[in-house]
Amino acid sequence: MRVLAIPELVTAIAFATDEDDIATNDFLLDNMSSRMATNIREEVGERGKVKRTDGETAFGLIVSAMRDLITSGEIELKADEEEEEA
Repeated sequence: MRVLAIPELVTAIAFATDEDDIATNDFLLDNMSSRMATNIREEVGERGKVKRTDGETAFGLIVSAMRDLITSGEIELKADEEEEEA
């Protein structure tokens, strides 16, 4: 996620507390360098509680960045059926 500043990513991950959001966080962190993921996890642990508006704004930035990457062809989303066939 080089297209986002680390503070926004940390805020979004710290804000995510429900099961689906945690799964999304794990996916994002599992798909970056282990060193960066470790640093982000440490910053999330130090971040504390995130205001709803700040968390939603940060999540919106992630979604926007991912849409831009999809539009530019840098990443491709797979449907569940495609993953099962692979």
